Amino acid sequence: MKRLLTFLSAIAAFIQMASAYDFSAVAPSGQTLYYNLGEEGVIVTHPSLNDYTSLTGHLTIPDSVTCSGNTYAVVGIGHNAFKNCFNLTSVTIPYTVTRIDNDAFYYCHRLTQTYYTGTIAQWFNIIFSNIFSNPMYYSQEFFINDTSVTNLLIPDSVSKVGDYTFLNWYFLTSITIPNSVTSIGDSAFKGCDHLTNIILGSGLQSIGGGAFEGCTQMVRIKSYATTAPTIVSTTFKGLSDDVILNVPCGYGSVYENAAYWHRFDIQEDLMYDFSVRPQDPSRGSVQILNAPSCDNYEAQIQANAYHDYYFARWSDGNTDNPRYIVVMQDVNLEAIFLAEGETEGIGDVEEGALRVWANNGHIYVATDNAAGAETSVEVYDMKGCKVATMNTGEESPLLAMGVYLVKVGDAPARRVVVLR
Repeated sequence: MKRLLTFLSAIAAFIQMASAYDFSAVAPSGQTLYYNLGEEGVIVTHPSLNDYTSLTGHLTIPDSVTCSGNTYAVVGIGHNAFKNCFNLTSVTIPYTVTRIDNDAFYYCHRLTQTYYTGTIAQWFNIIFSNIFSNPMYYSQEFFINDTSVTNLLIPDSVSKVGDYTFLNWYFLTSITIPNSVTSIGDSAFKGCDHLTNIILGSGLQSIGGGAFEGCTQMVRIKSYATTAPTIVSTTFKGLSDDVILNVPCGYGSVYENAAYWHRFDIQEDLMYDFSVRPQDPSRGSVQILNAPSCDNYEAQIQANAYHDYYFARWSDGNTDNPRYIVVMQDVNLEAIFLAEGETEGIGDVEEGALRVWANNGHIYVATDNAAGAETSVEVYDMKGCKVATMNTGEESPLLAMGVYLVKVGDAPARRVVVLR
């Protein structure tokens, strides 16, 4: 009798497992999917362990489904949902999904493309239970709204990178993690083997095991944190000891004394982006005579014009050449070269009916005013002092070389460079 009861219990459990779903609906890609009701929406499930194994080609999981007149958001993909779907080649995951449970895509070895209908910021809302819950364990391409991702700039709205979030995104070449992120989870970027550069924000406190494991092409890590984030022995497993680790000036010893960071080539750095270049390389070149460093924040740069051209200004309006700059923030400058006899105004552009330009030490303003009415013009130097007043169509007084603000009526002020 006891054996009979045990047998009947097993049969009942099997029947319950075989019908463990609340309703079914046809997906946009034509397949029938099964759902369980939850508190916040529905979860894609399976009626039995093998019911989805016949899925082939592309599967589109909808963002909502309707049953008995009620519409539910699809918020999750359940345990083993698409396990052993050998012939599933691509999948679209809706932005509404916030959890994917254990082994949801286990052994979908022909899955090559994953599409996501949300944004990068929304992708961070998904909780992946293990490595096989992320379709990217097998998939070779990932598309956000049909756009591939190679340089990942994580939004400032993100505070945590969860476990397995970017697992096997092998196509990534660089990652910028903002100051808002405080932790990076286990295996978050594991298998990103084309990754060469990462920037870690100043707010980062911890990085989990295997987070960057297998990122064998890494050449540089730039960490803005003045307290070395906590890591474990497997965080950077497989990376070369020759990887350059840039840290803020004065904090090299902090990383050298922190567990597992000392293996890298630690170099103190200003941590500012400093770049200078010619706007038009055919007209001239730029030299960095002295680069800024932790010992000397001052840089010296020089613009060199080619034959028949002359240096006019730097892109921020400064005309010093050579020029000294104290680098206390990101600096990105271009040297602007003009041909002999050529002049240039920063505001020398058409905007509606208004045009502002400079020539031979004078400023001119023209307007296409059908009524022929004149408009007042005020000229200010960069200290805010008014140096000239005139009307449109008139020539300003002869002005010293420099940058000026030109206010024409109620129009926004324009910056103009005056050369003589």
